[in-house]
Order: sequence, then C-alpha cells, then structure tokens
Amino acid sequence: MNILQWNARSFMANKESLEIFLFNNEKDVDLIILSETWFNKHRNYNLKNFNCVRKDRMDNRGGSAIFIRTNILSKFFNIDIGSVDKDICQICAIEINYNKRKYYIVSI
Repeated sequence: MNILQWNARSFMANKESLEIFLFNNEKDVDLIILSETWFNKHRNYNLKNFNCVRKDRMDNRGGSAIFIRTNILSKFFNIDIGSVDKDICQICAIEINYNKRKYYIVSI
C-alpha cells in the first residue's frame, strides 16, 4: 500500500498539481492524506478513482481529508478529542482491511 500525505493549502487551488502527480503515478497511490484542505462544507470534492472522507473547519480554512482508492474497503470512524476546540483541530479517520490486516489511518 502506498500512502501520499500532502499539506494542500487549499485543495481547489492546487488540485491540478495533485491530479498530474496521480496521473503520472496512477498505480502507486492507494491513500491520500490531506491537511489544510480549506474545504467548504456545502460542496463535494472528488478525485477520479477515489472515495473521500473529510472533517471541515467552520471558516473554510484548516480541515483534513482522506481519499481512498475505490477498490479498498474502508469504514469512517469518529475520534473523540474531548475538550479540544474542534475548530482548532480537525481529525478524520478510517479503518481499512488490506492484505488480511486491519489498519487505522488518521488525518489531522
């Protein structure tokens, strides 16, 4: 399994660069872990051949996401961060089964 981690500093402003990278390395990337997505909660964001889970920040800055290749089964799960201000720290997490092993992938 190959995982790409990227501080996007606005997914939409830099999406083309990511798509070019994925096109050139199509078979190499299974999971994309993003920070600083700057997603708007009223909009969907897509990448070809990937599903997405995400945790947006209220002011359209910050945010985290995980893009999972469509052939990998995954399950979103919530991580309770207790008294930490949820507008300061956005966490999304998935559980996947890959090669008969269970993995937990977290984006902060």
